[in-house]
Order: sequence, then structure tokens, then C-alpha cells
Amino acid sequence: ETMVARLLWCAAVLCLVAGAQAAGNCTTCGGGQCCDPNGECCSDTAGFFCCQTGGSCCEGICCDNTETCCKDTCCVRQTTFCCPKDAEHPDRCCPRWTVCCTDGQRFGCCDPAKQNDNATYAYAVYVEVARLWVLTIDISSGEIIRQLPVHGFNNWGEITRVFAYNSRKNVFYYLEANFSSDRPPTGRPLTLYQLDATTAEAKATLVTGAVDFPSGYAFDDATGELVFATTIGDPSGQGPGPEGFLFYRMNPDTAVARRVSYSPITGDQAYSGYFHTLVNGTKLLRMGWRDPQTATEQGVAVTNIAAANASTTWIGHLSLPVLHDFYVSLTPISNTTFLSLTPSHSSEAFDLASWQLSGPATIVSKLTDAHDVPYYGPLAETYHAKKRIYIASIVHNGALPKKDQWAFVVGTQVGTAQASFTTVLLTPRMIAEIDSIAGLGVPDV
Repeated sequence: ETMVARLLWCAAVLCLVAGAQAAGNCTTCGGGQCCDPNGECCSDTAGFFCCQTGGSCCEGICCDNTETCCKDTCCVRQTTFCCPKDAEHPDRCCPRWTVCCTDGQRFGCCDPAKQNDNATYAYAVYVEVARLWVLTIDISSGEIIRQLPVHGFNNWGEITRVFAYNSRKNVFYYLEANFSSDRPPTGRPLTLYQLDATTAEAKATLVTGAVDFPSGYAFDDATGELVFATTIGDPSGQGPGPEGFLFYRMNPDTAVARRVSYSPITGDQAYSGYFHTLVNGTKLLRMGWRDPQTATEQGVAVTNIAAANASTTWIGHLSLPVLHDFYVSLTPISNTTFLSLTPSHSSEAFDLASWQLSGPATIVSKLTDAHDVPYYGPLAETYHAKKRIYIASIVHNGALPKKDQWAFVVGTQVGTAQASFTTVLLTPRMIAEIDSIAGLGVPDV
């Protein structure tokens, strides 16, 4: 809602500028821009821009007259204040009932009335038009404790794939090939982005040992490596990779990839590189259609990359809960058991199912008001094995786009007889029509 208000404010500003230009009543800003005489002329690395009446410059953005500048974000004057950067935290907006502190568990905003804080937090990456944000969320309430703009990553104004996540380091990973020019004979350069969830700073490193489009990737908690696949040559969008897929393992700290397997594009191996889930270190799972182009037969492709030549097994006719459609997500909670969102015939919303590739499927939580994104974009899930915490992003009131908002399904003691699941709404409200999720994780500490 805050972003919508700012967009409306910007639209009003444009009208004011147009009027000022027509009347010749403006102050020239760098680059010949016309600024309201009562506003400010601002500059950043991208050039000059205007903050109009009541606005003030704030390192590349404008804060309105209800806000104060806190480096590159704006704090709501009435309810928050700016805490300066310290050894543990960046510049940040803290609630007025807190004080600035260096406690890494409280994000640098500590409530003097609370000595202990046993809350569990998740970190989420969201795309908001042309910028990414990292959110820190109290999963017991859905409260967004902190929101930081991401620096060092260009999403080109589009949604992204879901980032992989390292719970030990609290870092998100993203792989991207360079498509800004023609493909060189040696292949397209491949870049690894490491996004620190605490600071929202992204570091780009050129990958050595691998090139071309990364068709799938996942983080291996057991080894601390990224497992990923690349297409041999450019994919056309009209079918699988042109020649096949190469599979790699890589230590993110060095960005040096080592090839471990190869898959041709024949039979069920045609889309083996488009995986999204890793099980037992060597098995890559792709849930969906056997042939995505013709929407033929739903199931799971399991590709084993333990040998130099990968092998793929197609598993169709999966067990589904009664009166439910095919799964829309896939999160392993062990090497054989999965949690998945599944559409209910009766409620037309998601429920949460537990199932196995060769076993029964049961509903573990009826969600009633859990939906997919209204138009386009991913959902995200995460599971922390040691804490036994499962989280899935869903859209509340998803059937009513004008009223939709992001929410989390949160499971605790997952995999035990004491497992329980609740739904929490993210607050302040985040609108699924505007914000697209791009990463989700629960840190070890």
C-alpha cells in the first residue's frame, strides 16, 4: 500500500512539473530537468533528478515530508527513526519504542522492555518493479521487521527466478549468463551473485569452469556447494537445450565450477537440466509435464548425476490426495518424503499435502484461503531440517486481485507427531500484483 501511495504521489508530481514547465516556473536541475522551485535538485551515480515540493534528496530516492532520510531508505517520521550503520548492521529504520543496538539477533533495533527474544525469523527476497528488497520476517506473526533495498544486482525491471539459499551463511545465490551481446565461440560468461540477507549487498563473481545459460540450480546443505546445470549452446525457447546439458558442482566462495555429469536431450532427459530440487546430493528433481511444450502427462523426472553420464527416470501417475489436483510445489523434508501445495476441488484453494514418490499422499493442513499469484510469478518454499521449520509463500485472497496480499504457511515440528501448520499474513501488507517473491530461507542462527 505504501508503494501504491508513492506511485500516486509520483504521478501527481509529474502533473505539477508539467504545469510548472508550461508556466515557465521552475528551477533547472542537471541535465536540463525542470524542478519545482520549492523542491530539491538531487544527484546520484545515475545522474540528476528532482524531488518536488515537500520532498528531500536521500541517496538516489526522494523522501516525502512525512519521512526522514536514512541513507538510501526513508523512515516514517511518526513511527520510526534512523539508526546509523555499525559493525553489525547497515543504516536502518527502527520503531520509536526501540533503541539502536549491536545485537545481531535483533537487527540493530532492541526493545528495552524485552531482555530475551526467542522469535524465529525468515529472510525473503521480493522484486518490486525495478528493485529487489530483502525482508526480515517474524514467522510467528508475519510482521516485517526490516526491509532493505538490494545493491549490486540488476533485475532489468523484471521478475526473477527464485534464489537458492544457504542457511549457514544466510546468503542467497543466483546464477545468470550474459545475453547482452552475441554468444562468443567460447560460450556466454556466467556470473554468480551472492546476496547477503543481513546487509542486502550483492556481490557478483565471474564463474570459471562453466559457461552458458544456467537452466537449473540448487544449494546442497550437506556439502555447502551449488549444484547447477547449463545448456550446451543457447536455448531457443522452442524446446530443450540445443545439444544437451552439463552438470556442475561449485563452491560459492571460489566460484570455480567442476563438471560432474552430462545429459543428452533424448527421451526423458530432454529437460533434465531444468531441475529445481536436489535430493541426497546427486538426484535432481523436475516436477511438471513430461513434455512441457505439449502439456503431456504430469509427474516427476529424477535425474541422477552421480556418474559422468546422467540418467533420468520419469515417474508418472503420482499419488494425489482425494479430491485434489496435481501438486504445484515440491519441497523435500527427507530423501523420500515431500511437502507440496495442492489445489482442492472443494475450496478452489491450496491445501498442504505430504507424499512420497512411491507411497500414499495425505493432507496435513487445510489452508482454505491460499492461492497462486494473480497473474505471473513464482511461489517459494523452504525447509530447515534441524529446526524442522517449513515455510511456503501463498497469496491470501488470491481470487480477488484487488484485495490480495502475501502470506506464509508456517510449519513447526515438521516430520514429527507434533507437527502443526498456521498461516500468517505479511504486515505491512504486501500486494502480490506488485511484489514478486524471489527467495526464502530460515537461517541457522
